[in-house]
Amino acid sequence: MGGVFAARERESKDSYLEAYFANVLDELTSDLKHATHDVILRKLLLSYMSLYLAQTIGVDYHAATEELYYLLRKDDGKNSKIAHIIAKFEEKIKKQESGMR
Repeated sequence: MGGVFAARERESKDSYLEAYFANVLDELTSDLKHATHDVILRKLLLSYMSLYLAQTIGVDYHAATEELYYLLRKDDGKNSKIAHIIAKFEEKIKKQESGMR
């Protein structure tokens, strides 16, 4: 897929990227309507972690996601660490919101 995309003309790439960019925003907008903020933060955090792993260990995103979920199933302490980071995000957001009032 990557090689095919790289060979496309700029105009073709732009329309392809625009469509997928819109899809991502639509999905996140739907999440905002139907999920709690902690679910959305967890989704974003896990996506970031998968991307980071893919870049760092040199595998594709799907493989990195599989490895990440393997680690999370193997060691519940890692889920606790993620929950702790999400709680810190929430704490920071609440502090910023209370400072704006």
